[in-house]
Amino acid sequence: MKPPEITRKKERLSSSQSGTRNLEPGTFLVGRDAELARLHTWWDKALSGTRQIVFLSGEPGIGKTALVDAFVEHLRGQPDVRITYGQCVEQYGAGEAYLPLLEATARLCQGPDRERRIEALKRYAPSWLVQLPSLLEPQEFDRLQHRLQGISRERMLREMAETAERFAATRAVVLVLEDLHWSDVSTLDWLTYMARRREPAQLLILGTYRPADVLASNHPLRAVVQELQARQQCEEIRLTPLGEEAITAYLARRFGELPEPHLLAGTLAHRTGGNPLFLVNTVDYLVEQEIVTEEAGRWTIPADKVMEVSEGIPDTLRRLIERQVERLSEEDQRALEVASVVGVEFAVAEAAAGLPGDVEALEFQYERFAHTGQFLRTEGVAEWPDGTLSARYSFLHAVYHEVVSARVGEARRMHLHRRIAERKEAAYGERTREIAAELAVHLEQGREYAKAVQCRWQAAEAATRASAPREALSHLKRGLELLALLPESSERLQQEVRLQLALATSLYAIGDRTALEEMERAYLRARELCQRLGEPPQLAAVLFGLCTVYELRGEVQKGLNLAEQLLTLAEKARNPALLLRAHMALGYALYFRGEFQASRHHFEQGLKVYDPDKHSPRVSNVAQDLGVICFSCTGWDLWCLGYPEQARRSVDSGLTLAHRLSHYLSEAFALNGAIGVTQECGELPTVERHVLRLITLSQEQGFLYSRAWGKIVQGWLLVGQGQVEDGIAQLRQGIALVRLGGQELGVAYFMGLLAGAYATAGRISEGLAVVAEALTIGRRCGEQFYDAELYRLKGQLTLAAGGWRPEAGSSSPQVPSLQSLVSQEVLREAEEYFLKALALARHQQAKSFELRAAMSLARLWRTQGKDVEARQLLEEIYGWFTEGFDTKDLREAEALLIALGGTVARTRADSLIAQPADAQSALHRPHSIFSPAPNPQY
Repeated sequence: MKPPEITRKKERLSSSQSGTRNLEPGTFLVGRDAELARLHTWWDKALSGTRQIVFLSGEPGIGKTALVDAFVEHLRGQPDVRITYGQCVEQYGAGEAYLPLLEATARLCQGPDRERRIEALKRYAPSWLVQLPSLLEPQEFDRLQHRLQGISRERMLREMAETAERFAATRAVVLVLEDLHWSDVSTLDWLTYMARRREPAQLLILGTYRPADVLASNHPLRAVVQELQARQQCEEIRLTPLGEEAITAYLARRFGELPEPHLLAGTLAHRTGGNPLFLVNTVDYLVEQEIVTEEAGRWTIPADKVMEVSEGIPDTLRRLIERQVERLSEEDQRALEVASVVGVEFAVAEAAAGLPGDVEALEFQYERFAHTGQFLRTEGVAEWPDGTLSARYSFLHAVYHEVVSARVGEARRMHLHRRIAERKEAAYGERTREIAAELAVHLEQGREYAKAVQCRWQAAEAATRASAPREALSHLKRGLELLALLPESSERLQQEVRLQLALATSLYAIGDRTALEEMERAYLRARELCQRLGEPPQLAAVLFGLCTVYELRGEVQKGLNLAEQLLTLAEKARNPALLLRAHMALGYALYFRGEFQASRHHFEQGLKVYDPDKHSPRVSNVAQDLGVICFSCTGWDLWCLGYPEQARRSVDSGLTLAHRLSHYLSEAFALNGAIGVTQECGELPTVERHVLRLITLSQEQGFLYSRAWGKIVQGWLLVGQGQVEDGIAQLRQGIALVRLGGQELGVAYFMGLLAGAYATAGRISEGLAVVAEALTIGRRCGEQFYDAELYRLKGQLTLAAGGWRPEAGSSSPQVPSLQSLVSQEVLREAEEYFLKALALARHQQAKSFELRAAMSLARLWRTQGKDVEARQLLEEIYGWFTEGFDTKDLREAEALLIALGGTVARTRADSLIAQPADAQSALHRPHSIFSPAPNPQY
């Protein structure tokens, strides 16, 4: 097994086997006793099992890292303490999902506990282990990567949180995250997630940041800190400049007794503003300039020299460091400058790419700096795929790096970035994807824009695999900006189409209303480019994506038009994958238009070409398995068309397929479909079981829409169990969550459930308002799939508003005792709504909705003495059914028909309308992907 990789993109290895770092030789801390005491207080709380999150903030050079190092040094002698570090990177860290956390995780996997901790990651956090491929053998990594495709952001957050808690259950852990003002968004999400968890953990998280940098860049860290402080879930130490007393103590620690040290301390306090880094550099400067001198083992500064301190010291830290650099030899200056172009941390082999001469000689130069405590510190060894071994160093502070980097002219900087990129590309060969974000920076700075775009694309792919859509978006948007700098060509247009498609995919993963609008813009731009290119292969994906956007937003006709275009394209190309997408998209749009027969036809056509070995999410670029969608949606159609038993079999087939694929998002869709059918069939125990699984799965995996659906149906169940107000509250919350994401498609169905709940609660006017809103949404969206049921509900609510009170509930076949209190006008109005529902259902061939409308109308007619008409109406529709006589609606219809004096004649067809042979065989083909896969989460 290869040595551990600290991050996927950087080759940094700790110089300590324990994965911690040591204080620089000769360093010490003064003036921070109160801050150290506070840290130890929080440490004691962490040891008692109460996790602590502490931010240390302050200006550059104020001593944040020095305070952390001093505190950690105090802990080294304590038994059972594990200390690990993660560093945020300025150049490309914001686009690298979980960069400091992955580094910290890899550090934890060093030392004698290495194998045990890797095994713990395999068991509890495989989604994190797959981000650190060098901790695994290649074959094992490939298997894990294949199994974990499509994992959600929420699962990654949960896995890492639980693993950190397990590590911290038996042995206290200190996690240091440096320079969070350069952090990626995903790391901040994890911090917030960890802060909200209440499970016991001997865990102390220390994060350093610069407030000014956070404000200047509008970095999300500011909002995170404010939120956690408001919730009392974090602590903060804001470091202030050192006073004269602390500076006097520093001088005493460094020089021993000085004559009248308070005079020098006062001058230094005024000159440096109490900034510790400025102070140390200034004192070094005084020694170098022989203003402070050593005689006979004692340090001294003559009184007449104190004035020189005030007059001769540069007035800023940066100017002081500039002078230090200027006093170096030209050779040393060039060595530091090239290192600064690489980054705050660098490998000697990277710097050597931009300098002539021997690598070993260059390493000697850098080692000399580190040994004397000038500019650099040692950071271990880097190992590259081509076998290169190279020492690693980092600048002592970001300010040193900034000053040295500013000395490099633009032309030389561009040349150096190109040379460094070439060297890294040669070293990594086929594995350059692992350092795509880093390479993108070098190539961009080297003005190799075409190659930089490719690296941004690869970095976005890596972020997508890590379930970090925001980081992927940042890479893709930057890639599009760079692409615009290239001359126009067909190749450039093709690249932009690819980037726009990837951008839309990342936006879909974010899933809010704004993201949906951006998705539309991305797809529209991609379609425009495809038109200019003349129907390239990506056109199908563009049409499918646009169709998805419009359907989600409730613009059903637009979605239908695009799906028809996609089908024409697929038939022309004779491409099974495109045909599957086209039939699925058409079936979906037609279902919501209420064209259930046509919808069912397209779903079944899709199942005829579906092959899991070619079309599942494991091998195809789809978010959900299209075979699962076709089975589940066919179930919806079949129920509406009046085939409840076949509907149940179809949604069960979708669930079976999703389980065999071990694909969670597809399982969530299958559960949604199964819940809808079993809910309509009145199978409450099955509904409850499916809802419980859906909510658990959605919470674990972060499926917002499915979680909202589960919440809605759970509210509906509560209403049926007598907890009416709680159920209504949950229904409203769930609907709000769905609409918050910009989705209008299917909202009419959920609002119908809410209207029914209001009717149960006796809140009739609110129920009528919800039905009216649902019908308005349907008209605006072009939806008609639930209109028949909504008009039936409107009729029932109209009767209730007029005084209708059935003796035994709305499903009772008995005559209402208070019917005489209902005005004829109300009865006529309700009858009109029932007749409209009946006509709509017949037009749609929706026998299940027709049955419900007929029952409501038959009950009304019965109160008016129209028993014969009511019986004839009900006998006709009841006699049509050939299956599903155990379902709630058909049992109620039978009871009502008997009460009306009718006869119950069941027609059971010998051969029901079966699933197409190809669709059934999709579940039983001997495809390897259906072999049970080990899945600890399932």
